[in-house]
Amino acid sequence: MLWWVRFPHAPAIRLGRASMNTLLVINPAAGHGRGGRLASQAIADLGRLWPQAEVIRTTEPGSATTIAREGAEAGLDTILVLGGDGTMHEVANGILQAGVPAPPAIAALPVGTGNDFARMTGTQGMRVGRALEALAPRRKRYIDVGRAWDEYFINSLGVALAGEVAYRVNRMKRLGGLPAYLVAVLQTMGSYTPMHLTVVSDDGEVLSEDCLALEVGNGSTSGGGFRLTPDARPDDGMLDFCFIRPLGKVGLLTKLPRAISGRHVGLPQVTMGRSSRITIRSKDRPLKAHFDGEYRCPGSREITIATLPGALPVLVTERSILAGPA
Repeated sequence: MLWWVRFPHAPAIRLGRASMNTLLVINPAAGHGRGGRLASQAIADLGRLWPQAEVIRTTEPGSATTIAREGAEAGLDTILVLGGDGTMHEVANGILQAGVPAPPAIAALPVGTGNDFARMTGTQGMRVGRALEALAPRRKRYIDVGRAWDEYFINSLGVALAGEVAYRVNRMKRLGGLPAYLVAVLQTMGSYTPMHLTVVSDDGEVLSEDCLALEVGNGSTSGGGFRLTPDARPDDGMLDFCFIRPLGKVGLLTKLPRAISGRHVGLPQVTMGRSSRITIRSKDRPLKAHFDGEYRCPGSREITIATLPGALPVLVTERSILAGPA
């Protein structure tokens, strides 16, 4: 038996119930156009390794969310994503918006700027064909999801300097990966003024002081490889957070390398925490944030972040931190 699924701005996709019902979503714009350049090879590798899969390309920001939502409602088992963290973010939001009892698992074929989700699931640094091979055993795990401002995130959310940096990275034309975030930090630090934040965790613990940056991690890395929440696990029902007090320009330059390796933990200017629910309030100006690297600024001075344990199935490789027994 066959059925048809129609997605906006795309031809109908024919899916067979006897197959694994897999969809490859290609974002041609990901990685400054790298997604488009690798599309033909990805489709060829897909035909060899996942012959039951269908293919669809995104056409504009937000279209991956619509594709994923309608795919979940149609009963897809797996959504492979040729893109970066932004595309993964859109696909995850579409699946979670669908609210189906058996959501499709998502998997990353990373070609984006940060690729932190791919680090979590074990495909970062792999060529597309190798990633498809590594994902072929279909090791399915369930990860927690964060939610704030009526939007989901799967890897990290940051405010203060972290939000400002995301704004700059989203507008870069060439640089990618960790270098893009390092350059954005250097560009931002000269004009950025720390903000007074109050942070309340689910156990009632309160921080209320000037903040340079605050990162909330479901995964252990953000910003293309910064290990700001190095002990975070996406399957423990909790969110880790890293509160960084003002360092000054010299202090930021000298201590920034520590955040790449996670050695910032223990510095007197850094407070680490863990909670299933975190409320952040700004005293002086609206919060600027990133959700999985995507810039958001709705004009609010408060954000409440909650975790949804085990809400999203993902496919992982054997080198993922999630690759142990299911």
